[in-house]
Amino acid sequence: MIKELKDNFIENGYSVVLVPKFKRFGKKVEGYICQDTLEIYIEKNLPLEERVITLLHELIHDVHEDWSEEKVENEARKIYQNLSDRDLGFLEFLVS
Repeated sequence: MIKELKDNFIENGYSVVLVPKFKRFGKKVEGYICQDTLEIYIEKNLPLEERVITLLHELIHDVHEDWSEEKVENEARKIYQNLSDRDLGFLEFLVS
């Protein structure tokens, strides 16, 4: 699935925007994907590992809009655990 997520990121022209803590619909969130502006907002104060997982989480939302929040989060963490060094480096670069 990582190839699908990376391809989606690149082909759609998404960019990552690191932001201070923020709320969406009155709730604190660590990330948010805005399909209209092609931006993925990620809380900049999260540890690097959590920023990568949050990016994966938001990209999964974009590809699998019908998945539950729990399923998306579980899949993001599973993908993170199985990333190659190359893919990890690419994702870390995007959220740094």
